[in-house]
This record gives sequence, structure tokens and C-alpha cells, in this order.
Amino acid sequence: MRGRWRLFRHEAGRIAGPAAWVYVLLFAASQLIGHWSVATFDAVAVWLSNGILAAALLQLHRRPAVAVLTACFTINLFSNIIRGDAGILLWLNALMNMGEAFLCACLARQMPFLSRFGSQPAVTDEAAAHYAAAARRTLAMVEDGDTNAD
Repeated sequence: MRGRWRLFRHEAGRIAGPAAWVYVLLFAASQLIGHWSVATFDAVAVWLSNGILAAALLQLHRRPAVAVLTACFTINLFSNIIRGDAGILLWLNALMNMGEAFLCACLARQMPFLSRFGSQPAVTDEAAAHYAAAARRTLAMVEDGDTNAD
């Protein structure tokens, strides 16, 4: 059975990583670091903010992830104003950053799980059979002396 594709963490899954407000704080800090880097070294810190957005998409449930994205989009717009972006570039830069974060999250969701190809595994309410199969495979690896069993 193939799992369904999703952008956000499944509602039944545990939240991984920090709370939603931490992602917003990290995003704001990354924007400040970017401005400091340009002012001090005339160098741009590339894609740190987008990585934080992608992590929020991958680790939070839908509602908090959308709240984080909205807050970070607003912070990005203010950052673009401070930087001096004019007209369409003000919006285009923030939209491209969001698009890149979405693309990265989509690609990360499609990566193979262990060495198998396909989408993320489906969530199940009855995991006992899966735990039993995993225990049998683990014991078989130990008995066979597989190096991964260590």
C-alpha cells in the first residue's frame, strides 16, 4: 500500500522539533544575521531562512505551520523594506523564498524511506503487526551476525 503524499506532518503524528514560535524567532534571527552580514562583510547569508521555513513545514502540523509561514512571510516583507527592495521585488523576493521552502519540503517528503523508493509511510492505528515484524527482523539480524545489528 502506498502512503499518501502530504506537505505537513500528519495530524496523528507527534510534533518533532521545537514549538512553532521558535521557528519564527529563528527566522527573525536569520534575517537579522543576513542584514548584519551584508553591512559588516558585504556578503549575503544564503538560504538560512528558507531552511528554517522548510523545517517548520516538515515538523509541524498544518495549523501551526501555516501560522509560522504567515509570520515569517511578514517578517520577510519587513526585512525586504529595510533592505530597500522596491516595487515588485519587495513581494517577489518573499514569494520566491516561500516557494523555495515549499519545494524543499516537498522534495524531502519524497525521499526514499530506508532504502526503499516511494512516498512517506502511511500512518496506522494498529501498529502491533509492524512492531512484531520489526522485532523479528531485528532478532534475525542479531542471529545472523549482521554488522547493522550492533
